[in-house]
Amino acid sequence: MSVPPKISVLMPVFNAAKYLPIAVRSILEQTFRDFELIAVNDGSTDRSPAILQRFAQQDARIKIITRPNTGIVGALNDGLAVAQGELIARMDADDIAYPERLAIQLHYMECHPEIVAIGSGVRMIDPRGVPLKNFHGFTDPQTLRSKLIEASDIGIIHPTLMVRRGVLQRLGGYREQYKLVEDVDLFFRLLDEGELANVPDILLGYRQHLESTNAKKHATQRRLVAQCLAEHRTRWNLPPLATPASHPPMTVRGAQHILWAYWAMEGGHPWTAMRHAAIAGLRSGLAPEARKCLNYVIHSLCHR
Repeated sequence: MSVPPKISVLMPVFNAAKYLPIAVRSILEQTFRDFELIAVNDGSTDRSPAILQRFAQQDARIKIITRPNTGIVGALNDGLAVAQGELIARMDADDIAYPERLAIQLHYMECHPEIVAIGSGVRMIDPRGVPLKNFHGFTDPQTLRSKLIEASDIGIIHPTLMVRRGVLQRLGGYREQYKLVEDVDLFFRLLDEGELANVPDILLGYRQHLESTNAKKHATQRRLVAQCLAEHRTRWNLPPLATPASHPPMTVRGAQHILWAYWAMEGGHPWTAMRHAAIAGLRSGLAPEARKCLNYVIHSLCHR
């Protein structure tokens, strides 16, 4: 009888052929080797299945589940059902795990038994993989708990999540009613089981692109997060939060490039910012938002 791996890496895959090879390779090249990679092909119609099969033929640690497309919640739960690792590590098919990711997170979990789940810092990267800025979550469990409950922080970047499998199974996995924000709902439920934290290390290249859920369904996500938060605050006998004033999302063509340009400036990458600001200007016909962004980047470059 084979010994179960220490970690099960859970990667849902849907039409991810463009980025899938580098995502899979980044897991296979981890310094920590005792893992299985469960790739859940969620009804892909592109080359994703063939890419996964090619990798699986080369590395026995890869297990492929093929299923009809129902979305990420079903894919994650199907993967969880066959996972054997003591720990579950989430991974998305368009991101890049840095080589020490599993080793660093495993060491933290072994040293902190009171922690049920952790994330890490990430490097935001654009569709080409070019760095935009770094993002660090709260490392102190009590601070993270309070920020989550007060809806002033997202808690953990989902594809950096490492969680104890027994806890996740006891909670019943992910819930379909909160698809698109299934991670936020999970974090709230995990708070009933123990503490959450983030390691300070940058362990993932978190790819931003125009086909991502965050880019395409931001308004729906905001609504579902508010609904999810209300449910859990009621369950915790906490008063409802005042609805914060929200800025309407930019609707101009190239809006994502405007955001990436500002991020790149914040991250100290002015020429990357210039590229995205110029793309936004071209795509929007120099709409006011794009013109403002372009002027800001040019002014910053001229005064460096």
